Amino acid sequence: MPDMAIKPDRLLAVLSFASFISLLPGLVEAGTPPEGYWLNGDKSVVVAIGACEAGSVKLCGIIVGLPGATSNTELERYRSELCGLPLIWDLQSGDGNQFWQDGKILDPETGQVHDPQANFVGHALELRVFEARRTKTHKLTWQKIETFKEPCT
Repeated sequence: MPDMAIKPDRLLAVLSFASFISLLPGLVEAGTPPEGYWLNGDKSVVVAIGACEAGSVKLCGIIVGLPGATSNTELERYRSELCGLPLIWDLQSGDGNQFWQDGKILDPETGQVHDPQANFVGHALELRVFEARRTKTHKLTWQKIETFKEPCT
């Protein structure tokens, strides 16, 4: 696995974002951006999604939980590198808080950055991740959750 340690210049941004995310359960209402906690498809990682900065209209996401670490030794082994890792950044709304695009998503296993499109439908997030000049597409489905076990420490 590549070195995924958070660089010191990004640490402050990650900590500020993490503090903002902790306030989300009381802030999220219908019609607002799809901020909150999202569990990936294999239920191994929780990503907090919210505004990239205070007042920003762009969405970012960081890893805030690793529920899969209890059964996956690789996740546990890289816990310190994965916790707080920026995973999604600069997504912009293309359609009133439901469809988001023009951002980036990191594949933590390869260290490669790809172009995503995100469609938020109720409690589901459908991600299309484009690779290799958009010749390969992967579809991921994440579920919105209110609480989770195994927060990053």
